[in-house]
Amino acid sequence: MKPEYVSQKEMELRQNQDFIASQNMVAEGSPIYHLDKDDTEVEKEDTL
Repeated sequence: MKPEYVSQKEMELRQNQDFIASQNMVAEGSPIYHLDKDDTEVEKEDTL
């Protein structure tokens, strides 16, 4: 993206490491989805 298309305020935010860290973004700007541990656990059955 060309810098002239981005507002000055947004450019300042993009350079602020605390702001970037607060956005929970990784790699190419894809969001990190926080899944609850209970939702991701698989219940184990007794096989005996």
